[in-house]
Parts: sequence; C-alpha cells; structure tokens
Amino acid sequence: MEIMQEDYNMVYKNIRWFSTALNIYMPTVKSILNYLKIDADEGGNYPITALNTVREFFETHDCKVFFNKVTAEKTKANAIEELRKNPEIIILKDLIDYNNCAQHYRLIALFNNRNIKVYKVGAVAYIKKSDYEFLADAIDDIRNDVTKCKSHPQQEITEYIKQVYKGNIVENDRRTIAPRELDIYIPDKHLAVELNGTYYHSSLVMKDKKYHLAKSEECRSRGIRLIHIFEYEWNDPKQREKIKLMLNIALGSMPNRIYARKCTIKQISNGEAKPFNEENHLQGHRNAQITYGLFYKGELVQLMSFSKTRYNRNLIGENSWEIIRGCPGSNNVVIGGVSKLLKHFINDYDPDEIFSYCDFNKFDGRGYEKAGMSFIGYTGPDMKWVLEDMKTVVNRSPRKHSELKNASVAQIWGAGSLKYIWKKEKN
Repeated sequence: MEIMQEDYNMVYKNIRWFSTALNIYMPTVKSILNYLKIDADEGGNYPITALNTVREFFETHDCKVFFNKVTAEKTKANAIEELRKNPEIIILKDLIDYNNCAQHYRLIALFNNRNIKVYKVGAVAYIKKSDYEFLADAIDDIRNDVTKCKSHPQQEITEYIKQVYKGNIVENDRRTIAPRELDIYIPDKHLAVELNGTYYHSSLVMKDKKYHLAKSEECRSRGIRLIHIFEYEWNDPKQREKIKLMLNIALGSMPNRIYARKCTIKQISNGEAKPFNEENHLQGHRNAQITYGLFYKGELVQLMSFSKTRYNRNLIGENSWEIIRGCPGSNNVVIGGVSKLLKHFINDYDPDEIFSYCDFNKFDGRGYEKAGMSFIGYTGPDMKWVLEDMKTVVNRSPRKHSELKNASVAQIWGAGSLKYIWKKEKN
C-alpha cells in the first residue's frame, strides 16, 4: 500500500490504519506496539512515527510465526507481556515455534532428556532458539528418520510382530481403508495395528476428538480389528509386555492353546485375582463382588469377575450385573474360556442381564458376541490428560478434573468402548 504524504502530516492513526499500511494482522500490530511500549492516546490511536519502527521490528525479528500463532489461537492479551518479563528470554527473536522443530516423536523425549524448557503461551508452545541450535545435530538425525516415514516405536512393534508371525505383513497400507493409512496390516488375520505418538495424536496437533473412533469404526465395518497402541503405553515396560501378550493372542502365536472343556472353574477372592490381573490385564486390577477362575492342571489360566452397580445407566433392575474384568494368562490362550466362565456365572446367579464395556482401542468385541452378548452401541471417545513433561499420560478423573486440567498441556482422545449386554430370555 502506498502511503500518501498527507497521511504523515497526521500525528496519530488507529490500529486498522497501521494494519492496512503494513499488511499485518491488527492483533499482531497491537502486540508489537505493546511489546515496544508505544503508548496510545485516549482515543486508542498511535503516533504515525511508530510505523517504520513496527515494520522494522516485524521484518528483522523472528516473530512472524509467533505473533500469527498468538492471533490464530486467540491467546490472552497479556501473553506477550508475561513472556517478555521472563528473565531467561531477552527478546522474541530468541524463541522458535515448538511445533516447527518437533519433527518427530523422539524429539519431545530428547527435549525432556536434555532439560530443554518449553514455554507455553496459550495454546502455543515455544523453545529458545539457542536450545534448538544446541540440538541441531540430533534434529538433523531425526529429520532423516522422518523421511523413512516410520517412528522408532512403530519399527519396534513391526519387528516384534515379524518375530512372532511369519505371514503376510503390510506396512503403511493406504489401500484397505483409503484414503486413511494403516501403520501395520495383517490381511490373513483381519488385523491392523496403529502406533499413535503422544505429541502428534494429542490435542496440540489433532483437533478431531473422534479421529481414532472413526478409524476404528471404519475398520470394524470391514471386519478388521484395529489395535491402537499409544506411544506412552509402549514406552512403559509393564504395559509393553501386556501389549505383546495381546498381540500374540490376536496373531494366534501363543505357545499354549488350552480348551476350556479341559479346565475346571472355581470362585476366587480379590486377593487371588489381583496379581493375575496386574500381570495380564491392560488396566490392572479392580475389585469385584464375584470372580471365577478357570484352572488347567491346577494353574489359573483365565478369570472373569462381576459386580452389581447402581451407577451404570445401561442397567435396570436389582438383578443386573456388570463384567468388571476378564483376561487370560500370559503364556496361554483358552479356547472357549469366555463362554464357559459367562455360562457358569449365569447358572450360579441367574441374572436378568449382564453388561460389559469392551475397550475399542484394543478389541472388537467378537469374544463377547461368540459368548451370546449383543452389541448395543458406543460410549464415544475416551479422554486422557497429557502432563507437562509430555511423557506422563493419566486417565480422566471427575474428582481431580481441575487439578489435572491445570497440570496438563494437552488431551488425547481414544476410540472409547463398545457396549455389550446379555439378557435372560423371558418365559
């Protein structure tokens, strides 16, 4: 825009005029003026002599992305001022957009390992450029990994699957549910596996809360079981072993196959069930009113537990029960185990109905359907909090909502659960 001479003869102009003259967003102009401590008059207008000062600042400082992000994310008005007060940061040019340099899953862990501080302004995160340059060699290495289109956890999971399964494995499949991609697809098992990085699958990047749910639904509609493995799960040694167990079962690669008809059933206590659940169930142990164990040659190989609950809106009546836990042991798969345990409970307690959630992030509910239960719907996405270190991910808790929200930097939305119910036939 050409600025006429008469414009310069006027002492003060409003923000809109500055924005038009400079071709910069009005909030950006406002932020720069505030940062430079150029005061407005009572009418909110600024001295025209500040025009070249603002232009020079904008063009010579590495702050274009910074100010535009502030605008796009509707960051609170005093965010720039708060950041400027930080004694570690001399000027805005010493900041770089975290998103621009977080090129890969590993980089976030690298920041944490090197104690690189992340500065958060509203919904945008930044690191000091000096820290970025310090990690330049590592970042170059990671960018090279990016060109391979595969994260290190994904490589580890792929290699593990290849160790235990010798059939056809398709990597980075873009045909089966096109245009969506499946990280790993095993056609002969109608099984797909996704590795979901904590950063890229959090609300910092992924804005669609139903992304994982929609992908799982599409796979399920095509008869494919989709297993979501989240980076924070795989990086937890205990959870990693449980995930390997789950993959072994899904791939038919368990060393021992036991038939339920050769097993005996007996009721066990929560104390007996707890170590079994802690070792084998992805969500660990939860106390229940009734627990049955399936035993083979005197060894507990599978269990299922039940409780009555007043808080489940899917159940009606005093004789309605919920399945609390159900899982096999670490070295075996029991053929027909779910059906046998469920039938035994029905024979003993004569329930009117039995309800169960099925974690849609990992399972497709076929075991419940084979046992005679009916699918009745979805819960919708589940949510977890990502804490400031970007390593710790915790379940939502209504009692701790404010505490967790304040301590978190993002959320992760999963595929939620499938809902199943068994109802006694009416005479």
